[in-house]
Amino acid sequence: MIGVLPSGRSRLICIAALAVAGLGLGAATFVDSRIAVTRETAPDAALSLSPHDPDALALKSDLLLAKTADGLGMTETVQAARLAVAARPINARALRVLGMLAQARGNDAEGDRDLALAARASRRDLGVQLWQIERAIAANNVPAVLQNYDVALRTNVASAPLLYPILTAALDEPEIQVQFAPYIRQNPPWLAAMLNHAVTNSKNPAAILSTISIAGRLPDGSAFRNIENRLIVQLAGARQYNAARNLYLRLRDADAAVPTDVRLTKSTVDPRFSPMTWQAIYSGGVGGELTPSADDASYQLHLVAEDRQSGPAAQKLLYLTNGAYRLSWRQTALAANIGATIAMDLSCIADKTATVAWQHTTAVLPKSEHHTESVVVLASCPVQLFSVRINGGEGGESSEVSLDHFVLERLPG
Repeated sequence: MIGVLPSGRSRLICIAALAVAGLGLGAATFVDSRIAVTRETAPDAALSLSPHDPDALALKSDLLLAKTADGLGMTETVQAARLAVAARPINARALRVLGMLAQARGNDAEGDRDLALAARASRRDLGVQLWQIERAIAANNVPAVLQNYDVALRTNVASAPLLYPILTAALDEPEIQVQFAPYIRQNPPWLAAMLNHAVTNSKNPAAILSTISIAGRLPDGSAFRNIENRLIVQLAGARQYNAARNLYLRLRDADAAVPTDVRLTKSTVDPRFSPMTWQAIYSGGVGGELTPSADDASYQLHLVAEDRQSGPAAQKLLYLTNGAYRLSWRQTALAANIGATIAMDLSCIADKTATVAWQHTTAVLPKSEHHTESVVVLASCPVQLFSVRINGGEGGESSEVSLDHFVLERLPG
């Protein structure tokens, strides 16, 4: 179930502080403009100008509640809230403060009555919204919980830092995924920001994908396309490789051949879908860059390493079925130090500990060479990482190499 806040006194103070954080400027028109300006920032100053101003009294009670370390025995807070209600009986903020104080004293019936009145007076008071959420949680009413979350997120920007993490964690539960899916279809104003938070912070990104799958797809728009692309990265980072592939294959620009293709084509080098596609790596004078060939239909992997430097240059996820393969490519040296090398390996990464299934190292020679190697993939290796590294050798200059014409063919048998 979705949880919201701690229990007891700490819960009271937490709600109070959040409610104050969500305060907005009032919409009413007042005779004295000085009161309108100071009411929301300095209620005492506003009260010195208008001692019975209901909004200033309500805000004062809110601020006193938020600043108090104990939710009990706050005479001044109660007095300010009651004066605010006396000045304006339908005063959501003041009624909410009275209701919270009553609940802190153990008088739930009185507290619920005041909070229910506050809810009828305003849908925009954040403290009231949090109370409604908790009441729905207590009743184990998931649709009502999410409906109240929707209202809070639509009307109070201040609720996002609290509610986004709770929603993100709740999506781990299949029941919540089913109930949340309609909000993806409806695309409320807060959805993109919430999913962006979820993709960035979830410890179980596969749960986010499951929720999206139940909904059918994410809404249109670049923000949601970016969320999908980042979710691929998060799924791979969490070793949820099958989920990453499944998401990629659902995307509108996906190429079904990419998960098993090592060629350098527009589809396999599309940076939006890395690491399903080729990912060039560059750091500290060592790395790679993907550049289009003269025909603009294929690409080259340009590698460079400074003198006596080595490191990764490129990598790509693969989902090869078990069997024997032939890997071929062309290697063209543009500049080579003595001892410069290119190393390739295919690692099994389905388990927590990666194991090398195949590796090959070639010297960087001052000419163009075609290479062909045999690769065997075992059934115990359903997901692979194909990596390319460069060693710059020694000679005082940088080594530069171009790789292209990658082809991986499955052999009969």
